[in-house]
Amino acid sequence: VTGMAESFQQTLGQAGIKLEIIPGDGKQTLTKYRARNHDIYIGQWGQDYFDPNSNAQTFASNPDNSDEGKVKTLAWRNAWDIPE
Repeated sequence: VTGMAESFQQTLGQAGIKLEIIPGDGKQTLTKYRARNHDIYIGQWGQDYFDPNSNAQTFASNPDNSDEGKVKTLAWRNAWDIPE
C-alpha cells in the first residue's frame, strides 16, 4: 500500500499537487474513513457475498449524502453524489 501511495504522490507532484501520506493501522484509518474524515483512502475491501447488484450498489448508491444518512455505502463514505 505504501508503494501505491508514493506513486500517487509522485504523479500528483508532477501536476503541482502536494499529497501528504499519513500511514496508520487498520483501526486508525478505518475510523477516519467511516467518519468521512479523509480526502483519499487506500485500503482493502471485498463483498460479503457474490452478488453483482450488491457489489455495484455499494459504489453507486448514495440516497442521502448528509452526515445523518442511514445507508452508509462506500459512495456515502466518500461523499459521492450526483446532484439532480
